[in-house]
Amino acid sequence: MPQLRRSRKLPLVGPGFADFRVEGLVDDFVVKATWDGRCLALSESLYQRALLAVAVDEIFVETGLVPERSRSTLCGTPADVILTLARSCDSLHVVEYTRRCSDHR
Repeated sequence: MPQLRRSRKLPLVGPGFADFRVEGLVDDFVVKATWDGRCLALSESLYQRALLAVAVDEIFVETGLVPERSRSTLCGTPADVILTLARSCDSLHVVEYTRRCSDHR
């Protein structure tokens, strides 16, 4: 069974989600990402694949082939980041999130 590669932690804050979790495969290795509402922790191979997606999307956005709003990111909103991570996996096993309840006073 493939082993989880070393992990990386990144600060991430934003509206919408209280937390999320993504699990899948990248190049036949198990990868995981979790966000606890403050810090994104993810497998190194998932991080590298997501960085590649961000770089490729930058080129496509600059040439006008992809709209700005659908750009991959690791520093946008939690919703944007979870989509980037999910798209970066070869296959997905788990995508879970908890929505943050808004305070409407």
